[in-house]
Amino acid sequence: TARRIKKDQATGELDKFKSRHAIDGKLLEAFRVKLGLPPAQSGTSNIIDDLALKQFLSDIPKRKRKFTKADVGDAYLKAKRKERGKAYMDMPALVKEYDADGTEMVVEFNTPIWGEKEAGFEWDEELHTTLLNIGWKQCPGVNAMYYFEGADGNDARLVKIVDDLGFSEADLAAPITRATIQALK
Repeated sequence: TARRIKKDQATGELDKFKSRHAIDGKLLEAFRVKLGLPPAQSGTSNIIDDLALKQFLSDIPKRKRKFTKADVGDAYLKAKRKERGKAYMDMPALVKEYDADGTEMVVEFNTPIWGEKEAGFEWDEELHTTLLNIGWKQCPGVNAMYYFEGADGNDARLVKIVDDLGFSEADLAAPITRATIQALK
């Protein structure tokens, strides 16, 4: 778990707490075996391969297209845990809380956690569904590439590497790209 903690200089009290939680996938699998649980589902996600990415990038200047790189912030938090229950974690020592009867509180996760074997797959499924719902189509034979053909003759291409997206658009104002980034926020 990576934490960023900011204390108020005057009072010494917690002012800001930001935490990124990750699970050691191999340790999690060892626990699953020890508890007699079935293995985790697929952890794979579709990402663009080097050759297709090079072709995608080399096409942009040749056809004078607009290139935009975007990162989907908190991507895994936008996904849903598929066919598995919630996950729980003890509160970090600095921010432990207790309910009225003194029972220690825990963090409940309804979304995938970075580092879980299934998390990448679950995010990939969420991204794929969202892109299709807003009008993108998956390129045949290249699962990590999508295309969008606008009614006005404008077109765009998108490649993905987990939560990093590359856009190539004919219209230099990039309306398709901007609308897609907004839809993924």
